[in-house]
Amino acid sequence: WLPMIAMLKYHPVCILSAWFILYILPALGWAGRSLLANPELVNAPTKCSLLGLHPRQRPAAFAYLVSALRPIAFVVVVVACAIVEGRLLGKPASVVALNTNAWFRVGMANVWGHMLIRIV
Repeated sequence: WLPMIAMLKYHPVCILSAWFILYILPALGWAGRSLLANPELVNAPTKCSLLGLHPRQRPAAFAYLVSALRPIAFVVVVVACAIVEGRLLGKPASVVALNTNAWFRVGMANVWGHMLIRIV
């Protein structure tokens, strides 16, 4: 859920690169080709338990540790991407990182959007 929520505020290039690096690549390493048939493996490792209690399950302490630290690493990668992209474009990272697409501004500029912002 974090990449989708972050996409509303931050630049899609930064979000998609961080999502690929932190969500897709580890899942490909753990699951291999079975990721194509089971996309839920992006969020949860396959055939494992934290303690490795079942004889056919592997212990997954490292996989769970990666999953627990992934949100923090996601924020770090997005900020690093914004800094690099800002340096390449010659703009401040705070300007480059923001998603300035019209659909976001138009979608929030109505009565329901204002109600949502007041609730949040």
